Amino acid sequence: EVNFTIGSNASNDGSLKAPLSAVAAAANNAHFVYEILNEGELATLKRVPVTIVSMHSDHVRFVTEKELNSIVRVGLDFLEDGQQVRISQNFPKTINQ
Repeated sequence: EVNFTIGSNASNDGSLKAPLSAVAAAANNAHFVYEILNEGELATLKRVPVTIVSMHSDHVRFVTEKELNSIVRVGLDFLEDGQQVRISQNFPKTINQ
């Protein structure tokens, strides 16, 4: 999970900074992130289109029309729009936890 704090993560051009793994590629050179909604025991994922401003060795800067608070940081290939997930607080949970 990546949390955005207004003013701390935004640059002068309004772009947001996130790890490279937080932004996925889609068809026709489009990109998206998964926003985390209704945080609690279970959260719902929403696919949000983004426009890449710049890519760096360890992060990406992007803009979107939607105000984001939290996005998924890794594992986007295994997720889908509308999916419910459990947010791990301190460590990855194994299947038996």
